[in-house]
Amino acid sequence: LVHDLFINKIKTSERNMAKIENHKYSIEEAFRECFYIIPDYQREYVWTDKEVNQLLEDINEQIDAGSTREYFIGTVLVSPTEQKNQYNVIDGQQRLTTFFLLLCALKNIFQGEPQRQALSGLISTSYTDSGGETQVSLKLEPRYENASDVMNKLVEIDGDPMTVRSGVMASGITSFGSLENLINAYATIYRYLKDNYDDVSKLKKYWGYLANNVVFIQISTDVSSALKIFETINERGVGLNSMDLLKNLLFTQVSPDQFSKLKDEWKKITSPLEKGKEKPLRFLRYFL
Repeated sequence: LVHDLFINKIKTSERNMAKIENHKYSIEEAFRECFYIIPDYQREYVWTDKEVNQLLEDINEQIDAGSTREYFIGTVLVSPTEQKNQYNVIDGQQRLTTFFLLLCALKNIFQGEPQRQALSGLISTSYTDSGGETQVSLKLEPRYENASDVMNKLVEIDGDPMTVRSGVMASGITSFGSLENLINAYATIYRYLKDNYDDVSKLKKYWGYLANNVVFIQISTDVSSALKIFETINERGVGLNSMDLLKNLLFTQVSPDQFSKLKDEWKKITSPLEKGKEKPLRFLRYFL
């Protein structure tokens, strides 16, 4: 009901908006059927141990309680690309990226088990592009900074956190800020699974619940309308910080062919702040 009211409110308030489609996905269905692209103009991965652990604990509580109900993790806002079943993620990348890292950790821990093959298909797979060529792609590809390189290396190594970190460093990929957050999140997830699901039977139960019972609503529309919905959501209190909202406002004011140029200008401001470990929002307060 809440979901239906939310969708109706958006449709009513945005008369000129393109068609909005929504679909309920389980985690397994989403990563089996969809390819997710995190555009380079989008907010980067900012979750820390606190947010990652909270998500893991929330799922764990459902399993410990013996619940067979669906666990709803909210909405994910996407815009379809020219490729079938490929979507640009407008809102929800923190959760989707965390679940993707969770799939990677589960695959590695399920050594010698048939679950590895199923998980492998949810992490990367092949598809046919518009030119008829077969492409192999990760099911979630972040395109900001060197995030794609970090994620591809993490999937390629398929190891424990120490091995992954060493492999990324040895590859020469520059990692800081959100890229370091990706590696840290993988380590947090890996340790959590090892600490709480120390035998195969427990791990299978966990995977069964995660695959089938953890669900979200995916809202899909064109990129211009999706950015407007994103703004509406955050006005309603599912808030990002002022820096994120300012970034979104800027992108709603330009055409898609200007996204790359605006992204570069934005990074000229934020990259020095990240490298200097200065919080962009604090900078914004003084700047204004």
